[in-house]
Amino acid sequence: MKVAILPWGNVIEDYLDGIGISAEEFATEMQGGWLFGYADALKAAGSDACIIVVSRNTNITQRIINPNSGTVTIVLPSPDIYSLLNNVPKIKQIAAYTALPKNTLANALQEEECTHIIMQEYADPRFDSVTSVAKRLNLPVIPTFQGGQTEPRFIFTQRIRQSSIHAAKGLIIASSVEAERMRSLYGSDLPIRTICNPIDPTIWFTEDRKTCRETLNLPEDARIIICHSRIDIQRKGIDVLFAAWRIVTKQYPEKDLRLHLVGDGPDAKKLREEIKRAPVTGLRWMDSFTQDRAEMRRELSVADLHVQASRHEGFSVAPMEAMACGLPTILSRAPGAADLLENEEASGGLLVPVGDSRALANNIATLLLDDERRIAMGEVAKRHVLNIAATEVVGKQLVDFLRSI
Repeated sequence: MKVAILPWGNVIEDYLDGIGISAEEFATEMQGGWLFGYADALKAAGSDACIIVVSRNTNITQRIINPNSGTVTIVLPSPDIYSLLNNVPKIKQIAAYTALPKNTLANALQEEECTHIIMQEYADPRFDSVTSVAKRLNLPVIPTFQGGQTEPRFIFTQRIRQSSIHAAKGLIIASSVEAERMRSLYGSDLPIRTICNPIDPTIWFTEDRKTCRETLNLPEDARIIICHSRIDIQRKGIDVLFAAWRIVTKQYPEKDLRLHLVGDGPDAKKLREEIKRAPVTGLRWMDSFTQDRAEMRRELSVADLHVQASRHEGFSVAPMEAMACGLPTILSRAPGAADLLENEEASGGLLVPVGDSRALANNIATLLLDDERRIAMGEVAKRHVLNIAATEVVGKQLVDFLRSI
């Protein structure tokens, strides 16, 4: 069995431009996340996998091997027609259906001897295009949900999506809310499997907190919360997090409270301007996208608590990474997050209503000021996330599912 894994988007630069790396850096340096996590999980379960992306910055198909993981990434050139149509604002949604070089993809799938296709985001036009290629080659397609919910706007694209969904051999959806939505749209018999995004315990584990703080020149008695996230203010609820943090620091001015934000993204410039206009007490922002997992693990290890106030998620990897490093987490009750913390404190975290900065502030203060409870929750969080999402666990679930179809 060999699985081709394809990400969302028209071209890979739709994602990479926001974090400032090239397609080659993506292929040779990236680790973890949904895409590379799936590849590692499949390999851990005895299957093979490759990642296939489309780039506007190449004229030829490239086969790039990650020197650390051995994962193969196939980079396909974007069709010329897509570049032309994508520059016309009124037909951008239609242009998305021309972004995949179908014949080139078919050749790559055959050359790599792929037997299955896993596609990120069935809400993306890429899914419809991949499905048409898979039909030609008689390959099963399994789309996943990672947060995308945009339904096609036009009648003919709606019909294409309907056909693609029913052509899929199964859908991977970890969010119970999303699974219910899809069954209401496409039928109660829709074949859905609940499989988490994978977490590699050899990358995400607890380092010595005191040593990490000394390395980063941070005081032992400070109380630190961390949010590592793509800087998308609305979707990731960074405005809600800042509002909650202002409440906490105003309520406890005598305590050394710190907020660590790690990440870059499309709203980074806007966020810098907002911080300049209204400074955030105790904020330390590492405003870059780091591919160094040891560096990110150290950032998590100095913290006392992880917080993410997203308005919408699929099944977010960031809080799972924090939990694997022994941190309890506070999440908004967005789809996906609520499933991760199904039993709240017994799962290693707390949930607050989406957009409720006051409730978020109350929970942050409660856990930061209660060392015994917070540390106990962190231990629960680590056990829970590794039980449901460790690489080997997810890999076995994926391989069993693929073999069943």
